Amino acid sequence: MPDEEHDVYRALQQHLDALPVGFPRTKSGVDIAILKKLFTPEEARLASFLAFMPEPLKRIHKKVCKEMEIGIEVLESKLDEMLRKGLLNGGEDSTTGKKLYANAFLMMGMFDYQVKTLTKELMADVDRYIAEAYIHEYKLSGTPQLRTIPIEQSVEKENPVATYEDVRHLIETRRPINVTECICRKGKRLMGKTCERNAPSETCFQFGTVAHIYKQMGIGREISKEEAHRIIDEVEKAGLVIQPGNSIKPGNICCCCGDCCLIITHAKKLQRPLEVFATNHRSSINAEACKGCGTCIKRCPMQAVYKGSNGKSTINDNLCIGCGVCVPACPEHAMHLVKRDQDVVPPADQMEMFMKIGAGKEKARTQK
Repeated sequence: MPDEEHDVYRALQQHLDALPVGFPRTKSGVDIAILKKLFTPEEARLASFLAFMPEPLKRIHKKVCKEMEIGIEVLESKLDEMLRKGLLNGGEDSTTGKKLYANAFLMMGMFDYQVKTLTKELMADVDRYIAEAYIHEYKLSGTPQLRTIPIEQSVEKENPVATYEDVRHLIETRRPINVTECICRKGKRLMGKTCERNAPSETCFQFGTVAHIYKQMGIGREISKEEAHRIIDEVEKAGLVIQPGNSIKPGNICCCCGDCCLIITHAKKLQRPLEVFATNHRSSINAEACKGCGTCIKRCPMQAVYKGSNGKSTINDNLCIGCGVCVPACPEHAMHLVKRDQDVVPPADQMEMFMKIGAGKEKARTQK
């Protein structure tokens, strides 16, 4: 790669790394390989002028024209093409109708937006990048992007969960609802592997502004709340982990399995995987009722349950993320979901969540 072209991509990497959820440099260079697959050199340069907060075209043009000779109409056309390719956040504001543009994270963002055009090569690079750098960036701030909430069958009626941890409540109160194919499971298929859960394909939900962005990009489809409930029925039956965005009013819900989800598969390799997940619950075993059948061991997406020296199931609390997937599968009703010692209320909305992530990351880097 010519030095000048390499410098353009390195400048973009450094620019994206300053976002609340950054884009760290790697020794292998896979960070640049990903950017090259997504951006042309010109697009990479333009993206370096954008901010995390959405900005109108005129403001962006003032910044760009200081270094690049480009008319505002041409700039608009190029930014719109970048939106179409899933490289940015933005589009027409659903309230004002004005166009806005902003940088996107790798996840939940640029990578997820490639669900219609994902290639085996991009999937391999992103998988490697998460292992080398992104999983550590993901947990750096102490505030994860996703929140693990229990599946409905695991919650005892006398111990109801908060509304922000009730997937049915989220579906009833968030509009519009968009659904897309899970990019992780699609990527696994491209790599020649199959989902161990045989999970349904369309299991990623978007709500509100995020759903509006997906609609403008032509990704997924808008569905009714009735269809959303039906999909959740399939998700719970398949034993998937339900993970909305980590806020009271989330913009998305991921439904993940332990063998396909890129975050879960790499988090399991960490010393303390629980640091990657926001959760208020954990599983507990009634040792007297447990018969050691091993059903919960097979069911657990985090490999948090194992057979103890007494032949009965035992839980590693550093691995358990409180998804509740093991509870309804136990034939002896020995598994239960209980509250963790400290109940953590999530941020009010996505913007507050990202501000908290950014502040936490800055503090963590300062203390190094």
